[in-house]
Amino acid sequence: MSGRSPDNSPPPPGGTPQRSRSTSRSNFSRETTPKVRSRSRSHSTLRQSVVGPTKTFVTKTVNKVIARLTEGRRCMEFMSKAKRSDMTIDEDLAAARTLLHEMKQSQQRLDTLEAVVINKLNTPEMNRFAEKADFVKEVMGTFDDNNVSGLKIDLAFVIESLEAVLKR
Repeated sequence: MSGRSPDNSPPPPGGTPQRSRSTSRSNFSRETTPKVRSRSRSHSTLRQSVVGPTKTFVTKTVNKVIARLTEGRRCMEFMSKAKRSDMTIDEDLAAARTLLHEMKQSQQRLDTLEAVVINKLNTPEMNRFAEKADFVKEVMGTFDDNNVSGLKIDLAFVIESLEAVLKR
């Protein structure tokens, strides 16, 4: 923007250009009409703003754990097949230890995931709805859909196995 007014005349000395005032009704109504927020969200809005993102959070967390679990299985297989002399490569051992640490973090995330989800759903706004139990049931169904309890068992097994391989 060059600092010239809409009629292309230079700005007044020592000041900024004056904007032309519009008497258009649409501009006036936009400026003076305050936006009113409702005190509570509707059922569908609450589902979109709380339930949907919480289910997505659970699914993304589970997908990250599955990726770690897959890496852990590959690493365990590689380390168990490698000969003792081959395992002297410090880079492989360091990578395996780092992966083991990341898998333990994933295990901790899975263990606390249910508490985090319940905390997200236990808001005063959510408590006002009679359908809260349905919302909680829907989100907790995501745990079953993603087989979280089976993942916990698999992850614990791979962690123990990888620790045993690294100790030898």
